[in-house]
Amino acid sequence: MTAWFGGKKKVEETVLLLDVETGSVASGLVRVSEQQAPKLFAENRITLPVPATLDSRKLLHATERAVEEALLHTATTAGRLRTSTHTPTLQHTSSRVRKQVAQAGEVDRAIIVLAAPWSDFTPTKTGSPWTHEPELVARLRRAVQQTFGNIPITIRPLGHVVAETTHRIFEQPGEVLFAAFTGEVLELLLAERGAVRARATVPVGVHTLIRTLQSHAGMSPAEARSVLHLARQHPTGTPATYAAPLGAAQARIVSHITDAGAEILRFSLAGQVVVLAPEPAGEWLARALAAEPSLVALFANGASVRALHTHHLKPHLAAHAPSPDLLLLLEAIYADLCIAAPTPKPR
Repeated sequence: MTAWFGGKKKVEETVLLLDVETGSVASGLVRVSEQQAPKLFAENRITLPVPATLDSRKLLHATERAVEEALLHTATTAGRLRTSTHTPTLQHTSSRVRKQVAQAGEVDRAIIVLAAPWSDFTPTKTGSPWTHEPELVARLRRAVQQTFGNIPITIRPLGHVVAETTHRIFEQPGEVLFAAFTGEVLELLLAERGAVRARATVPVGVHTLIRTLQSHAGMSPAEARSVLHLARQHPTGTPATYAAPLGAAQARIVSHITDAGAEILRFSLAGQVVVLAPEPAGEWLARALAAEPSLVALFANGASVRALHTHHLKPHLAAHAPSPDLLLLLEAIYADLCIAAPTPKPR
């Protein structure tokens, strides 16, 4: 059997995951096997600085630097595993265990997942509807190969990964509207049975909230993130010192989502909204959307809104960090599903 992205399938493989969006970059390794659930390790996420204004060239350069830093962290862990047979902690283990640990550090292939705006979606009658920012892709390929050698690299849009993976593990009935909330962009994805049917992007994200709290409440980025944690824990008791700016940001974001959602939900029967975002923004956004009458009114039969959390995904992995990264968890499951049960490329 051959894997869907080329190459002969092995009993076990180590796959490099590289997650690239507009507010951060993450990397990790996932050990996939025919015998057990995937194991995610060596994961890390590099958060990009919150810019006062957006500049595409500066964002591209900042993303490239973050990628290099993330890959270095993951490569260091992989290197330690390859030489771990000589460490004292493994001296009294069997040769089979030492070999397995060393093999986990040998990276066989890479999957790069691109969020909006690095990926674009345009429905076509033939061929894939997804395209990717060519300059960024070239830089990412070069960075991966300089760090891990000439390994096979597969590029996938976040939208496809989200739609297919959640459908495969949760068997979602009918249509689902996903809201992927990243640093600078919110991506709305209307999916049915694992395939993206429509997509819209909104120029607001987690950094929109942070910039609003910085400019209108005089907060530092760290203080702004703390405010989001408090708002998530106490949604009805937001202190007056930041209730106004946070409320204004919420109104702006929800308004954009409602406008974009009206276009892609025009002929849809979707009844569920799933929010994907780094905490604490995920639960905060889900509550904001559920409380917005104009958004709920877009759904013919009403809609439920919930955030996808790490505890929904952790049962599908054999190993992961104590506080795992949401998107890396999802992408690790995707890598395992597509190697263990090959599927066609995105339609």
